[in-house]
Amino acid sequence: MNKIAQAWLMVAMGFALHGCATPPDRVLKQAEVPAAVLQSFSSAYPAAKVLKYEEEFEKGGKIYEIDFLLGQQEYEAEYNAQGKLLKVERDD
Repeated sequence: MNKIAQAWLMVAMGFALHGCATPPDRVLKQAEVPAAVLQSFSSAYPAAKVLKYEEEFEKGGKIYEIDFLLGQQEYEAEYNAQGKLLKVERDD
């Protein structure tokens, strides 16, 4: 196989592998978030103002991220589909 054909084959393989990548994050409406996630979040942060709900795919599973304000500070909380809190981060 000549060098040009090999180069095109490598480019095609790169595009094919890129198509198998993790799906992009998806912004959700509150009604699309599992009830267990909403219940856990509202119990933990009753005074929070929700900014955005997102669905992410990490480590082979769905993760639900909630961006919210608590006072003047912005946070992100991540839950699994069963409502278990996985992580909370403060945005600086």
